[in-house]
Amino acid sequence: MVRIVFINKSDSKAKSSTIKQFDLTTLHKKCNLKNNKNFKCRHTWNIDNNYYSVFAKDTGRESSINKYELPPPIDTDLYYGHILIVKHTDTQLNSNTVDDLTVDEWKIGRAH
Repeated sequence: MVRIVFINKSDSKAKSSTIKQFDLTTLHKKCNLKNNKNFKCRHTWNIDNNYYSVFAKDTGRESSINKYELPPPIDTDLYYGHILIVKHTDTQLNSNTVDDLTVDEWKIGRAH
C-alpha cells in the first residue's frame, strides 16, 4: 500500500489517500475515470532527490475544471476532474520506485 495526495475536483483541497497496489495503467481509476484517455503525467519535479509527479486530465467539461493551484511551470494549465500527486525515488515511476507522500510533505515541497 502506498500513500498519495489526492486533489478533489469539487473542493480543490489536497487530501491523503492510499492505493493498495500501485499500477500506472490503472491509476486513472483512483480518479473515478472509466478509461485513461487524456489522463497522464503532466509534470515531474525533482526536489532533494525525490520526484513528485502530477497526474491529471487536460480535457473535459468546463464544470469539472479543478481549481487547485499547482506550482510552476504548470500553474497556468487547466486540468479536469481529480488530480493525483505521486512521490517516487527514481526518474522512472513504477511500483518499485513509488514512495509514500503526505499532504504536509507536498505542501513543504511546493515551497521550494
